[in-house]
Amino acid sequence: MDQKEQWNELINNLVRRGYLRSPRVIQALTKVSRIDFLPQQAKKHAAIDSPLSIRQGQTISAPHG
Repeated sequence: MDQKEQWNELINNLVRRGYLRSPRVIQALTKVSRIDFLPQQAKKHAAIDSPLSIRQGQTISAPHG
């Protein structure tokens, strides 16, 4: 499964679990993956539902947050 497929699977799981309900948010997450905002070493973890380090003590939020 490639990264786009993993990202879409994560979105589908979050919708099924009730974390994502707004059609506008779902559409936005479908169009823009957080992979675009991650440093290279974190990109392989983009589709994990967890905050990820973006260096210098900062994190990018979990998709459900």
